[in-house]
Amino acid sequence: MSELEKRKKAAEAKFAVGEELTFQAIVKRDRTVAKWIAENCFSLNSKESSDFVESAVKANLEHPGDDDILEFFKGVFDEKGITFNQNEIVEQLAVTYEKILQDESGDQ
Repeated sequence: MSELEKRKKAAEAKFAVGEELTFQAIVKRDRTVAKWIAENCFSLNSKESSDFVESAVKANLEHPGDDDILEFFKGVFDEKGITFNQNEIVEQLAVTYEKILQDESGDQ
């Protein structure tokens, strides 16, 4: 294997690891924010909260970006007759994601 091929494979591997870490951080973020919503916005029992968190994570796997999870959250807020403050949820998603990234970079 030539040096160029080795570098190419190493770059591909590094990219794949980076993508996997990003995906894991987003899933963790979604779980954390959904749990925060369940605890702070809705009166859910433990089972309902767990189901809500799992549904939120699945909702965000539909399309790239955060539009699908925001639509999911808005739908649940609307079903419950609670005002949906998108700015607050977007801020929670951003702050939580940054904290997760900082925690993970501190682990290395």
